[in-house]
Amino acid sequence: MVAVAIALATVAPPLGAQSGPDPTRALAIIVNRANPVERLSSADLRRAFLLQRQRWPDGRKVTVVLREEGQAERTEALALICGMGEAEYARYVRQEIFRGNVNPPRTVRSAENMRLFVFNAPGAIGYVHADEIDSTVRVVRVDGRLPGDVGYPLVVGRPSRARRGDWLFPRVFGLQRPGAERP
Repeated sequence: MVAVAIALATVAPPLGAQSGPDPTRALAIIVNRANPVERLSSADLRRAFLLQRQRWPDGRKVTVVLREEGQAERTEALALICGMGEAEYARYVRQEIFRGNVNPPRTVRSAENMRLFVFNAPGAIGYVHADEIDSTVRVVRVDGRLPGDVGYPLVVGRPSRARRGDWLFPRVFGLQRPGAERP
């Protein structure tokens, strides 16, 4: 009886304990390890990905890095961070480039390339799935939380509450990532 109680105590979480979302379904925001930014609000993150934030606090230029068009990771990131679909984001970026306000985001083919680009560019900001994080980059807290924490805002399949103009709107994305196609 005592052995069963000990086994249950080591396996089961305490009664009433909340576990966070599945961290493998979360997008982790990554920056170069030399970047002094450790946390961003969802609004600041959105401004960065909408190319509205041009400089980091240390003066370095912000370089947004996205996966290539058509990749599930890019669709997920644009929906969760910007509250936009691919076509809407592309149209927005073209307008900003035409106005001469910004440089376009850089694109990479894989999570490995994303980490490599961010590692080599001190002002870069990008994203990978939480299970693709390694020690070459630093994960930024979003709204004070890391992937896997309760309330982390960038979880795939959760409704997004990204700000668009003066309205908050939910978007539900139940995106599937086939394991065989994962880079």
